[in-house]
Amino acid sequence: MSYEGPFVIRPASDACRVEVWSDVPPSFQPKGWKADLRDEVAGAVQHMSCSPDQMLDAYYYSRDRIKADAENVLFYNIGTSAFQSAGSSAIRFTRVFADLPVAPGRDPRRVYLKYEIVSLEAPSQIWELLPAPLARWERVPLILPPRSWWPNSGTPAGLYWLSMKQAQPQLGEGRWDGFFALDLTLHGPNAVNLPDVIKPVVDGLVASFQSHDGPIADAALSKLKRQLGVSAPDDDVLRAWLSDSERAVLGAQKDLARPKGSALWNPRDHDCVLCRLRLAHERAGGWYLSGVLNGVVPVQNRKCRATTA
Repeated sequence: MSYEGPFVIRPASDACRVEVWSDVPPSFQPKGWKADLRDEVAGAVQHMSCSPDQMLDAYYYSRDRIKADAENVLFYNIGTSAFQSAGSSAIRFTRVFADLPVAPGRDPRRVYLKYEIVSLEAPSQIWELLPAPLARWERVPLILPPRSWWPNSGTPAGLYWLSMKQAQPQLGEGRWDGFFALDLTLHGPNAVNLPDVIKPVVDGLVASFQSHDGPIADAALSKLKRQLGVSAPDDDVLRAWLSDSERAVLGAQKDLARPKGSALWNPRDHDCVLCRLRLAHERAGGWYLSGVLNGVVPVQNRKCRATTA
């Protein structure tokens, strides 16, 4: 194994852990050696698997506080199909701003990723939940696209946003502008590759707890209506929900619904530094989402440093 290139990947012999040191984080649609990074990480993690009482625990470390969505770096940019064996029961991602573990060979590197199989109830060693939740909800019925029988990579973030807007979550007091955590349970009758859905779930949920700061452009509203399809309510309702400050426990966001570009949503999900998503199999039909949103602070008296073998 060469340690002198732009990245190093070290899988454990028991297929329970994969570590990655790199000069840059995995990116979307990479080329050159960055495509090799994506492919080799995908090849390593596809050998991992979880039992129902375990979860895939994924970490994204960097020294600087780059605004990057951890779920994109750890799952989406690798290719979610690589996680089908490891991501079927529960997954968790953690964003860490700290020194990296010493890399094999050339050092230092800028980015460290770790994928590990752990107990479903393993506590976070990095972030501590604040005692009072910002929001809590139970079994919110999910709105799915026509002819879709379960959530998948084609379920847009807007439908999770709409599902939450039609629900009545229990809200905490005040607003939170710091880092936060989500603990989510997807209830349904079928198997789901959870890395397929975590990006739109997080985008839609975070957007549902923010308000659009400023006038809502007609172009943004048109993009939202296209994303919601036949489930879209009328324009006045959409404008009211986008501007709703009473439910915005994560505050206001400029251009929450963006009028330009291909992407619609612009929530501050880069501040979601801890998120667990698990699947609860139920025989009854329909899909539901339960969850808790908490503010977080760094675990006290601990160095935010990864444990390596």
